[in-house]
Amino acid sequence: MNKEDVYIQKGIDDRSLLEHITMFIPGYRGYRERNLRRDMDQLIRKNVFSIMKLSIKDLEWSYRESVNFGPSTRTDDINRIIMKTDRLSQQIYHAKYGYSAIWQTVKVGEGELSELLRFDAELIDQANQVKGETAKIRETARRHEFSSIFEAIDQLDIDLDQIVNLLSRRDEVILGLEKSGEIQ
Repeated sequence: MNKEDVYIQKGIDDRSLLEHITMFIPGYRGYRERNLRRDMDQLIRKNVFSIMKLSIKDLEWSYRESVNFGPSTRTDDINRIIMKTDRLSQQIYHAKYGYSAIWQTVKVGEGELSELLRFDAELIDQANQVKGETAKIRETARRHEFSSIFEAIDQLDIDLDQIVNLLSRRDEVILGLEKSGEIQ
């Protein structure tokens, strides 16, 4: 079972008895499953947003330590990374999602929604990696090993760029669907 299926199964398992019964109504099952995928997409992105916000708190703490006890030559780099991480977390939170209203003629298919969920699952992995790195940066700042912090900040910048690229690829999927008239 891949990551996308784990999230979908979690949503299915959390349904009430009434929701289970309504799944046997012809035509309703597919509609409900697509909505479940959309809901999972939104929940995953909110989870990634929360992880990124925790990363920002680690970076802010490290910035304060660096300003108070470290060399002032590269503290602006930490501040720049904080702003970049915050911008990225906002982009993730407000990212477009595969919603199509009930009255639209052409609907977003289950395959496209699954592709968005695969991107979101990868976002979770990368956000957790960033969180691990920021936790190490915070611990390094606590020990006042500032030369190591700046090396880790440089690596974090590269990793954040990978998330930016992932979001761009995700947006291309959405925009591709929008260009063909499937999402509005």
